[in-house]
Amino acid sequence: MNVQKKRIDVTSADTKYLGYEYQYLYFILSLFSLRLGEKVGFEVLDDVCKISEKEKITYLLQLKYTTDKKMDGNNVNLTLLSKDLWKTLSNWAKLICDPAEKRSNQKSQLDFLEKNKFIFVTNRYTENNDFIKKIGEYKNKKIGFMDLKYLICDIKKKSSNKDIQGYIDDVLGLKEKVLKKFLELLNFDGNIDGLYTKIREEIYYKFIPQEYIDDIFAKVYLKLKEDFFDKCSNGKKQIIDFNQWNKVYGPIFDSPRKTALPLRKYSPDLPDNFENQLFVKELIEIKAIDRNNITEIAYYTTQYLKINYYLETWIEEGRITKQDEKNFESNTKGIWRNSHNKNHRGTGNNEELDNKNALSCFDELMQRELKLLSNDIEIDLSNGEFIRLANDEQIGWKQKWKERYYKDA
Repeated sequence: MNVQKKRIDVTSADTKYLGYEYQYLYFILSLFSLRLGEKVGFEVLDDVCKISEKEKITYLLQLKYTTDKKMDGNNVNLTLLSKDLWKTLSNWAKLICDPAEKRSNQKSQLDFLEKNKFIFVTNRYTENNDFIKKIGEYKNKKIGFMDLKYLICDIKKKSSNKDIQGYIDDVLGLKEKVLKKFLELLNFDGNIDGLYTKIREEIYYKFIPQEYIDDIFAKVYLKLKEDFFDKCSNGKKQIIDFNQWNKVYGPIFDSPRKTALPLRKYSPDLPDNFENQLFVKELIEIKAIDRNNITEIAYYTTQYLKINYYLETWIEEGRITKQDEKNFESNTKGIWRNSHNKNHRGTGNNEELDNKNALSCFDELMQRELKLLSNDIEIDLSNGEFIRLANDEQIGWKQKWKERYYKDA
């Protein structure tokens, strides 16, 4: 039983705005399911429409929202005599036989139905609506066309509302073949509520960390509203295809990766005999560190273990991708390569010069602060990245570092 409402509540602009917002949120939600060759439009052909070039089908969606609640707080049922239901079906019936679109004859109407499907979306419950149940049975050939038509006629008789009777007449006024086909193409999606939550879930599914979801939502919503206002101001309709969705709105979903990457407290355990690591051997030889300076050896070991931990954590949390990590590594190796080539340009076969130039290369790189995406990587961790690559046998300091230190490793 519905709670009785005052007239001022029924006609409130707030209620009308909620209906409009419900439609727009559903439009946004539909964008997340776009595939190549598809478009989604708002207030283009219907409240929302989805056009599939592959299927050569246009899905026309009418959305109806109500603030009415049952006594237990749940959404109300969509009743057989719902004005929203029959007004929607009437609108579609008029669209099918629209003379302005040159669809006055049966053939043109059937041709139109070959290319369109109709979806009624509402936050009301539809499970107990006998008309919707019968539509399902009709589509599954459990009942015949006349059974369904009799039910529609019976619903009209039960209604004392002239508007609803007129809407039903519009539906029944379709030619028999057209009406049969139209009823086959009807679909109902009920109890569609909590659209804000559903959109947040879709953002989360794009590997966006929880703390960034509302920020991404706000940016997408604002960008779409700006696009809507701009297009409407210029006499255009808002319709977005797969490529535009990815090109214009896709970068918004990358923004969390361009924000500060968190550096949580992490104190790695040093490996056993860490002073015997291969990268240490080379640094001792070129006199970058002293073999007895355990503190300095521990520092470089700690930093490369830290950067390794952070990279793995950022990937797990979706803050960077595997490709981002590869690009970071490739860029670091490029910086090393340029420094190594510059410092060893005149080394030749001179062992003493080799050590001197290797030390110069090492000292130069220990001053470099790296970047990951748009984030500055602090100097200690930048040191750690160079050491990590050296420890992984990917870079070295002497002219022929690989042959000397890692050949038999």
